[in-house]
Amino acid sequence: MLPARKVLVDTDPCFFGWGLDLDDGLALLFLLGSPEVEVVGVTTTYGNSFLAVTDRDARLLLARAGRKHIPVHRGAGFFHRDNRPTDASRFLAEAVRREPGELTLLTLGPLTNVAAAAASDPSFARGLRELVMMGGRAATGASEFNFRQDPAAASAVLALPCPKVEITFDICFGVAITAGDVDVLCAAKESTVSGNAARLRRFVSVQKTFRHRHGWDHGSARGGFHPWDVIAAAWLVAPGLFGGVRESSVSVDADGRSRVGPWDGSGAPVRIPATLDAGRFRTLFLDRVPRVRP
Repeated sequence: MLPARKVLVDTDPCFFGWGLDLDDGLALLFLLGSPEVEVVGVTTTYGNSFLAVTDRDARLLLARAGRKHIPVHRGAGFFHRDNRPTDASRFLAEAVRREPGELTLLTLGPLTNVAAAAASDPSFARGLRELVMMGGRAATGASEFNFRQDPAAASAVLALPCPKVEITFDICFGVAITAGDVDVLCAAKESTVSGNAARLRRFVSVQKTFRHRHGWDHGSARGGFHPWDVIAAAWLVAPGLFGGVRESSVSVDADGRSRVGPWDGSGAPVRIPATLDAGRFRTLFLDRVPRVRP
């Protein structure tokens, strides 16, 4: 059996408090329940909620999962987008310096912390084993929440000289987590996720209604919410779920809109998968998240 891949996670969770989405918390639980990876550090950022909320949430989730030993470092807030160093950016840079070529960085929110780490340490990017981002669009001219929050950071990170994978907004439409899936996730009362069953069911209902009223069901899996960040985490656990991976050149304009084209041979390409095996992903998701227990 191969040794577990060491992973740093930069994230904006709000699993237990006010915020826009629950998928960051589910992604962390998915990773904690997967023997293929070892989460060795978490950095927090704004995005789905205010930094004070996301930082508290990350610490609370790890504590309830029995993983208080995993360090959490507070990062950038909504008004902190100018590459000023934070505890999070310093931690990222120092961790990579200590273990060059060993650490994979998974980003689930705006890329402000990562851009600051790269700006402070020119060796940071070259020391990463891989950078996996949840963000951006496969369709040129479209924008996505994470990149739109800090387009300058997204542009800088996409240009870093390290192996990069972009799990785009578009690929996630093929999976919806339903109320039935929540019942499966929360069936084991001793699991960490089960205490949030009611909140997850409400989120399923709200997202199902919201997407239908706005006409966003067309061409998408229906009946719940799309697990954006969990799908990005799945690349680290089971990359065979993804297909049609292409090497691309990607840039982001000042409004967070992506421009995607064939890799021109300069710099390090961004690898973008085009397809996801939704059925196999759902099976893996429903297996791994309930495994996490205090």
